[in-house]
Amino acid sequence: VATPYPDSRNVLARAFLEGAGFEVLTLEGLGIGEEAWQTEGGYLARIPPEVAYRLAREADREAADAVVISCTDLPTLSIVPRLEEALGKPVVTSNVAMFWDCMRRAGLRERTDGFGTLLAEY
Repeated sequence: VATPYPDSRNVLARAFLEGAGFEVLTLEGLGIGEEAWQTEGGYLARIPPEVAYRLAREADREAADAVVISCTDLPTLSIVPRLEEALGKPVVTSNVAMFWDCMRRAGLRERTDGFGTLLAEY
């Protein structure tokens, strides 16, 4: 799991995911605290996608089935296909997962290429 958050929030993310039955092998964060996004609106959205790319690479473990990048404000859409190719496994981001869920709730089953395995295959 990769997030932009500090350890205090990552502890909660780990607990949530493990409570849902997922094994979290590692959780890497950028350590960005609440004060940054409260005082500088849209701060996380201004982080270059390449930073998220490197963070996800750091979070990956050979034994992991997938990499999760958490945070709806972190710009990740453009890096998902490249990350999946580099890692050889699915990469799921908050926004892609929400989009997939919205499509399914709306009864849409179309597959969408160019945004990663979740939208292309499921």
